[in-house]
Amino acid sequence: MSIVTDSRGLDDVVDDAPPERATAYALGATLRSTADGPRLIARLLLAGERRVIWSERFSLPSVDILARTDEIIARIVGAVLPTIDADRMRHPPDANGDESYTRYLLAHGVDARARTFVEARAAADALEDMITGDPNSSRGLLPLAYMYNTDFFLTRAGSSGEAERDRALELGKTALARDRSNVHAYAVVGWCYLRRRQWAPAKAHFDQALALNPFHVRRLMEVGYGYLFVADSYNHRVQIYALLGDTT
Repeated sequence: MSIVTDSRGLDDVVDDAPPERATAYALGATLRSTADGPRLIARLLLAGERRVIWSERFSLPSVDILARTDEIIARIVGAVLPTIDADRMRHPPDANGDESYTRYLLAHGVDARARTFVEARAAADALEDMITGDPNSSRGLLPLAYMYNTDFFLTRAGSSGEAERDRALELGKTALARDRSNVHAYAVVGWCYLRRRQWAPAKAHFDQALALNPFHVRRLMEVGYGYLFVADSYNHRVQIYALLGDTT
Protein backbone atom coordinates (compact mmCIF):
# COMPACT_ATOMS: atom_id res chain seq x y z
CA MET A 1 0.00 0.00 0.00
CA SER A 2 1.28 3.49 -0.85
CA ILE A 3 0.07 6.97 0.08
CA VAL A 4 0.31 9.87 -2.35
CA THR A 5 -0.23 13.47 -1.28
CA ASP A 6 -1.56 16.13 -3.61
CA SER A 7 -2.16 19.81 -2.87
CA ARG A 8 -5.00 20.11 -5.39
CA GLY A 9 -8.69 19.89 -4.63
CA LEU A 10 -10.26 16.46 -4.24
CA ASP A 11 -12.31 16.69 -7.45
CA ASP A 12 -9.24 17.62 -9.50
CA VAL A 13 -7.28 14.72 -8.04
CA VAL A 14 -10.04 12.24 -8.89
CA ASP A 15 -10.51 13.66 -12.41
CA ASP A 16 -6.81 13.19 -13.19
CA ALA A 17 -6.46 9.75 -11.59
CA PRO A 18 -4.74 7.37 -14.06
CA PRO A 19 -6.37 3.97 -14.81
CA GLU A 20 -3.95 2.12 -12.54
CA ARG A 21 -5.30 4.13 -9.61
CA ALA A 22 -8.97 3.45 -10.32
CA THR A 23 -9.25 1.43 -7.11
CA ALA A 24 -7.43 4.05 -5.02
CA TYR A 25 -9.13 6.05 -2.31
CA ALA A 26 -8.92 9.84 -2.40
CA LEU A 27 -9.32 11.75 0.85
CA GLY A 28 -9.80 15.50 0.88
CA ALA A 29 -11.16 18.23 3.10
CA THR A 30 -12.57 21.74 2.79
CA LEU A 31 -12.26 24.33 5.55
CA ARG A 32 -15.21 26.68 5.99
CA SER A 33 -15.98 29.50 8.37
CA THR A 34 -19.32 29.31 10.18
CA ALA A 35 -21.01 31.26 12.96
CA ASP A 36 -19.96 28.51 15.37
CA GLY A 37 -16.34 28.65 14.30
CA PRO A 38 -14.19 26.83 11.72
CA ARG A 39 -15.64 23.64 10.26
CA LEU A 40 -13.79 20.98 8.28
CA ILE A 41 -15.76 18.93 5.76
CA ALA A 42 -13.90 15.74 4.85
CA ARG A 43 -14.80 13.34 2.02
CA LEU A 44 -13.45 9.99 0.90
CA LEU A 45 -13.99 8.93 -2.71
CA LEU A 46 -13.18 5.81 -4.69
CA ALA A 47 -11.22 7.38 -7.52
CA GLY A 48 -12.37 5.27 -10.48
CA GLU A 49 -16.07 5.42 -9.66
CA ARG A 50 -16.15 8.83 -7.97
CA ARG A 51 -18.20 7.03 -5.34
CA VAL A 52 -18.46 8.76 -1.96
CA ILE A 53 -17.35 6.20 0.63
CA TRP A 54 -17.42 8.46 3.65
CA SER A 55 -18.17 12.06 4.56
CA GLU A 56 -18.00 13.84 7.88
CA ARG A 57 -18.01 17.34 9.35
CA PHE A 58 -15.60 18.29 12.09
CA SER A 59 -16.02 21.38 14.24
CA LEU A 60 -12.64 22.87 15.03
CA PRO A 61 -11.66 24.87 18.11
CA SER A 62 -11.04 28.57 17.62
CA VAL A 63 -7.29 28.22 17.97
CA ASP A 64 -4.36 28.22 15.60
CA ILE A 65 -5.42 25.51 13.15
CA LEU A 66 -1.99 25.31 11.56
CA ALA A 67 -0.44 24.46 14.91
CA ARG A 68 -2.84 21.52 15.26
CA THR A 69 -2.66 20.23 11.70
CA ASP A 70 -1.08 16.89 12.64
CA GLU A 71 -3.74 16.24 15.29
CA ILE A 72 -6.57 17.12 12.90
CA ILE A 73 -5.18 14.83 10.19
CA ALA A 74 -4.75 12.02 12.71
CA ARG A 75 -8.38 12.33 13.78
CA ILE A 76 -9.63 12.22 10.20
CA VAL A 77 -7.45 9.28 9.19
CA GLY A 78 -8.35 7.40 12.35
CA ALA A 79 -12.03 7.90 11.63
CA VAL A 80 -11.81 6.88 7.98
CA LEU A 81 -9.66 3.72 8.23
CA PRO A 82 -12.49 1.42 9.42
CA THR A 83 -14.61 2.67 6.53
CA ILE A 84 -11.88 1.78 4.02
CA ASP A 85 -11.52 -1.68 5.57
CA ALA A 86 -15.28 -2.28 5.35
CA ASP A 87 -15.49 -1.08 1.74
CA ARG A 88 -12.60 -3.30 0.63
CA MET A 89 -14.29 -6.29 2.21
CA ARG A 90 -17.57 -5.59 0.43
CA HIS A 91 -15.87 -4.79 -2.89
CA PRO A 92 -12.53 -6.67 -2.86
CA PRO A 93 -10.17 -5.49 -5.61
CA ASP A 94 -8.82 -7.98 -8.11
CA ALA A 95 -5.29 -7.43 -6.72
CA ASN A 96 -3.84 -8.73 -10.01
CA GLY A 97 -5.50 -12.10 -9.59
CA ASP A 98 -4.03 -12.67 -6.13
CA GLU A 99 -6.52 -15.12 -4.59
CA SER A 100 -4.73 -15.01 -1.25
CA TYR A 101 -5.55 -11.32 -0.95
CA THR A 102 -9.25 -12.03 -1.38
CA ARG A 103 -9.03 -14.79 1.23
CA TYR A 104 -7.30 -12.37 3.56
CA LEU A 105 -10.07 -9.80 3.16
CA LEU A 106 -12.74 -12.40 3.82
CA ALA A 107 -10.96 -13.69 6.91
CA HIS A 108 -10.45 -10.14 8.14
CA GLY A 109 -14.03 -9.02 7.59
CA VAL A 110 -16.54 -8.90 10.41
CA ASP A 111 -19.40 -9.78 8.03
CA ALA A 112 -17.56 -12.83 6.70
CA ARG A 113 -17.26 -14.73 9.96
CA ALA A 114 -17.84 -18.46 9.77
CA ARG A 115 -21.23 -19.59 11.05
CA THR A 116 -20.14 -23.06 12.19
CA PHE A 117 -17.02 -24.52 13.71
CA VAL A 118 -16.40 -26.59 10.57
CA GLU A 119 -16.38 -23.41 8.46
CA ALA A 120 -14.14 -21.68 10.99
CA ARG A 121 -11.68 -24.57 11.05
CA ALA A 122 -11.57 -24.57 7.24
CA ALA A 123 -10.92 -20.81 7.20
CA ALA A 124 -8.12 -21.20 9.76
CA ASP A 125 -6.55 -24.00 7.70
CA ALA A 126 -6.71 -21.81 4.59
CA LEU A 127 -4.94 -19.00 6.44
CA GLU A 128 -2.30 -21.43 7.70
CA ASP A 129 -1.72 -22.53 4.10
CA MET A 130 -1.44 -18.88 3.06
CA ILE A 131 1.18 -18.21 5.73
CA THR A 132 3.14 -21.34 4.83
CA GLY A 133 3.00 -20.55 1.12
CA ASP A 134 4.26 -17.00 1.61
CA PRO A 135 6.23 -16.89 4.87
CA ASN A 136 7.43 -13.33 4.23
CA SER A 137 3.89 -11.95 4.02
CA SER A 138 2.11 -10.68 7.12
CA ARG A 139 -1.39 -10.74 5.63
CA GLY A 140 -2.83 -13.77 7.37
CA LEU A 141 -1.08 -13.46 10.72
CA LEU A 142 -3.45 -11.22 12.65
CA PRO A 143 -6.76 -12.61 11.31
CA LEU A 144 -5.60 -16.12 12.19
CA ALA A 145 -4.32 -15.04 15.61
CA TYR A 146 -7.71 -13.49 16.31
CA MET A 147 -9.53 -16.67 15.25
CA TYR A 148 -7.40 -18.94 17.42
CA ASN A 149 -7.58 -16.63 20.42
CA THR A 150 -11.35 -16.18 20.37
CA ASP A 151 -12.71 -19.71 19.92
CA PHE A 152 -12.79 -19.36 16.14
CA PHE A 153 -15.04 -16.29 16.31
CA LEU A 154 -17.02 -17.95 19.12
CA THR A 155 -18.61 -20.49 16.77
CA ARG A 156 -18.31 -23.12 19.48
CA ALA A 157 -17.43 -22.60 23.13
CA GLY A 158 -14.09 -24.12 24.03
CA SER A 159 -12.97 -24.73 20.44
CA SER A 160 -9.66 -23.01 21.16
CA GLY A 161 -7.38 -24.86 23.54
CA GLU A 162 -3.89 -24.23 24.87
CA ALA A 163 -2.25 -25.13 21.56
CA GLU A 164 -4.41 -22.68 19.57
CA ARG A 165 -3.88 -19.90 22.08
CA ASP A 166 -0.11 -20.48 22.00
CA ARG A 167 -0.22 -20.32 18.22
CA ALA A 168 -2.25 -17.10 18.41
CA LEU A 169 0.36 -15.41 20.57
CA GLU A 170 3.14 -16.63 18.28
CA LEU A 171 1.36 -15.21 15.23
CA GLY A 172 0.70 -11.89 16.96
CA LYS A 173 4.31 -11.54 18.08
CA THR A 174 5.52 -12.31 14.55
CA ALA A 175 3.28 -9.60 13.10
CA LEU A 176 4.48 -7.15 15.72
CA ALA A 177 8.14 -7.98 15.14
CA ARG A 178 7.69 -7.21 11.45
CA ASP A 179 5.98 -3.90 12.05
CA ARG A 180 6.36 -2.14 15.40
CA SER A 181 3.97 0.58 14.26
CA ASN A 182 1.07 -1.84 13.68
CA VAL A 183 -1.64 -0.75 16.11
CA HIS A 184 -3.79 -3.79 15.33
CA ALA A 185 -0.90 -6.12 16.19
CA TYR A 186 -0.50 -4.51 19.63
CA ALA A 187 -4.23 -4.91 20.26
CA VAL A 188 -4.25 -8.57 19.18
CA VAL A 189 -1.19 -9.44 21.27
CA GLY A 190 -2.75 -7.64 24.21
CA TRP A 191 -5.82 -9.84 23.92
CA CYS A 192 -3.64 -12.93 23.62
CA TYR A 193 -2.03 -12.06 26.95
CA LEU A 194 -5.44 -11.26 28.38
CA ARG A 195 -6.68 -14.76 27.52
CA ARG A 196 -3.63 -16.15 29.34
CA ARG A 197 -4.47 -14.01 32.39
CA GLN A 198 -1.17 -12.17 32.07
CA TRP A 199 -2.53 -8.78 33.01
CA ALA A 200 0.64 -6.66 33.01
CA PRO A 201 1.81 -7.46 29.44
CA ALA A 202 -1.80 -7.24 28.24
CA LYS A 203 -2.12 -3.71 29.60
CA ALA A 204 1.29 -2.74 28.25
CA HIS A 205 0.28 -3.71 24.72
CA PHE A 206 -3.07 -1.97 25.02
CA ASP A 207 -1.28 1.16 26.25
CA GLN A 208 1.04 1.10 23.24
CA ALA A 209 -1.84 0.59 20.80
CA LEU A 210 -3.65 3.57 22.30
CA ALA A 211 -0.51 5.72 22.21
CA LEU A 212 0.17 4.94 18.54
CA ASN A 213 -3.33 5.83 17.32
CA PRO A 214 -5.99 7.12 19.72
CA PHE A 215 -8.39 7.91 16.85
CA HIS A 216 -9.03 4.58 15.07
CA VAL A 217 -12.58 3.64 16.10
CA ARG A 218 -12.21 -0.13 15.83
CA ARG A 219 -8.87 -0.21 17.64
CA LEU A 220 -10.32 1.99 20.38
CA MET A 221 -13.11 -0.52 20.89
CA GLU A 222 -10.64 -3.41 21.10
CA VAL A 223 -8.38 -1.60 23.53
CA GLY A 224 -11.21 -0.14 25.62
CA TYR A 225 -12.88 -3.52 26.01
CA GLY A 226 -9.52 -5.03 26.97
CA TYR A 227 -9.01 -2.37 29.61
CA LEU A 228 -12.32 -3.41 31.18
CA PHE A 229 -11.01 -6.93 31.74
CA VAL A 230 -7.65 -5.69 33.01
CA ALA A 231 -9.34 -3.36 35.49
CA ASP A 232 -11.82 -6.05 36.55
CA SER A 233 -9.04 -8.56 37.19
CA TYR A 234 -7.10 -5.99 39.22
CA ASN A 235 -10.14 -5.14 41.36
CA HIS A 236 -10.78 -8.82 42.03
CA ARG A 237 -7.18 -9.31 43.16
CA VAL A 238 -7.45 -6.33 45.50
CA GLN A 239 -10.61 -7.81 47.03
CA ILE A 240 -8.96 -11.22 47.50
CA TYR A 241 -5.85 -9.68 49.07
CA ALA A 242 -8.06 -7.69 51.44
CA LEU A 243 -9.89 -10.85 52.51
CA LEU A 244 -6.55 -12.53 53.18
CA GLY A 245 -5.27 -9.56 55.12
CA ASP A 246 -2.57 -8.84 52.54
CA THR A 247 -2.31 -5.15 51.66
CA THR A 248 0.54 -5.49 49.14
